[in-house]
Amino acid sequence: MFSLTAAQWSSDPASPQLLGTGIHAQVAATSDGGVYIAWLTDGNYHVYIQRLDAAGEAQFEESGMLVSNQPNASWFAVFHMNLAVDGDDNAIISTLDTRTGLWQVYAYKIAPDGSMLWGEDGLVLSASGVESISPRLTVLPDNSVVVTWTHNWNAVSFQRVSSDGELLWGDGILIEDDDEDATLISPQPVVTAEGDVLIQWIRQSGPYPWAPDSELYLQKYDYDGNPLWSEPTIAVGPVQFPTGNWLQQSVAEGGGGSFSAWTDFSGSGSNQNAVAQHITGDGDLSWTGGVDLSTNSSNFRISPRLTVAEETQELMAVWGEANGTQSQHGVYAQRLDSSGNRLWGSYGTAVVTMNSDYVYLDLSVAGFDEELITAYIQQYDYTDSDIYATRLDADGNSVWLGGSATVTNSGNPKSDMMIGKGPGCLFIVWTENGYVYTHCLREDGTLGAPEVVEEDHLLEVPGEYATIQEAISAAIDGDTVLVSSGTYVENINYTGKNIVVASLYLTTQDSSYIYSTIIDGDSSGSVVTFYSGEDSTAILSGFTIQNGTTTGYGGGIYCSESNPKLTNLMITGNHAVGGGGIMCS
Repeated sequence: MFSLTAAQWSSDPASPQLLGTGIHAQVAATSDGGVYIAWLTDGNYHVYIQRLDAAGEAQFEESGMLVSNQPNASWFAVFHMNLAVDGDDNAIISTLDTRTGLWQVYAYKIAPDGSMLWGEDGLVLSASGVESISPRLTVLPDNSVVVTWTHNWNAVSFQRVSSDGELLWGDGILIEDDDEDATLISPQPVVTAEGDVLIQWIRQSGPYPWAPDSELYLQKYDYDGNPLWSEPTIAVGPVQFPTGNWLQQSVAEGGGGSFSAWTDFSGSGSNQNAVAQHITGDGDLSWTGGVDLSTNSSNFRISPRLTVAEETQELMAVWGEANGTQSQHGVYAQRLDSSGNRLWGSYGTAVVTMNSDYVYLDLSVAGFDEELITAYIQQYDYTDSDIYATRLDADGNSVWLGGSATVTNSGNPKSDMMIGKGPGCLFIVWTENGYVYTHCLREDGTLGAPEVVEEDHLLEVPGEYATIQEAISAAIDGDTVLVSSGTYVENINYTGKNIVVASLYLTTQDSSYIYSTIIDGDSSGSVVTFYSGEDSTAILSGFTIQNGTTTGYGGGIYCSESNPKLTNLMITGNHAVGGGGIMCS
């Protein structure tokens, strides 16, 4: 069906992969170590997509597969395409076009073989007779999709789409404000640890363009579209956001809550401030007034980007910083514990120290266990630029020799940089001289293909084996049992085998798989047992371990005379005489 190109991931910053002509690329990893990249052509804003396998070889046509050539007559479309990947490695795209004469929201689903699963023209999500803009999307554990957008420039609308393309929330959920002078804009959905949908949006009122009264609202919805909180939570406000700055991010954490962050222009003086808040699963605010990520009020601190540490579930944030005259720029990071305490100092720690030579654009962050990788465009004299990345450990110290990794070295102007987290790597895409390029940055700071499990040593559940224990029984030392999302009611025993048993978190680094892949012990003993001398190469990773009950020890996990490695687990609702969650002796 498609002609294939032979390009592979490069280890040379000067030789990135060329995908095609275009702008505003989006990137999302697949479970097999590959990646989808979608982009818009410059001028007519048609939508293209490419799928690269783990080696970096293109699976669609050489210059990408055309998804949509519907009319898009404005630069406005550039900021309104989004890409995600579901549990079956299908790509989901939400976008805008003007096929009806008005801006409307559409969604497409593309299979790994390039089939258009929701039709050649996609799904119509907003046939409202008014303009709809700013669509965003997220994928739920059942592979349904929630898409949100701004309706008629002053309200917000939400729709859930089944895996088969059925609109599940009727005509959608529309939220309007009783105050005709207020506008609701920029809704952003995320999936919570329980699999519900948390949606954040901005409410603004007051004289345009400054809109001094800005508020961040959040509401949690179940699968049927019912709000789970009696009233939306207001994370902050009224405050003042900088004009045109919609980078008010929301990310979920493993306890059922979330973090929000924003740029506040309301404090003393005129310097902007990066602020964060924790919202519990019940919609309560944890930190009174929010937490300033840095107390350095002499500097501008803008556009905080967030990720969550996987074991401690602590917030890690990165922001751009400039001195009061904006003659110097840098990048700073902060880590907050559950009480909102600043763990990396009052001013945070420098990712890039303040200097007068460069400005830093398109900050992007990803968590790797308890550590943080930041990627950014370093721009000289507003023209020449290149992409770099820096890794900080849990204490805020630089990890890589030399401090940063060089992703590109062409010196050409670059824009639209985005990242997608893959297995032990970051996929980085950007626009350069009208073309879309990509590199794969491994977590050790080198460029090259991600490390993936060889198929000869991979046992898939439930694809090949109905239960996890069946796969363990068939495995030999060194094998990997890879488990798809779902609830597995069983009690498993490694039986002395030094193997990896993991959810799709292993291959995607998507923490939602930790909460959607459940081993349930059905109150029939320890959920997971290591009892036969397993060593540290026996690994359990990426699951929720629940409902284990035993009259002995270790309701969730029991280890005796073994030394397994346990990572990225949620252990909850287990009972035992000793060590209800875990006991290792």
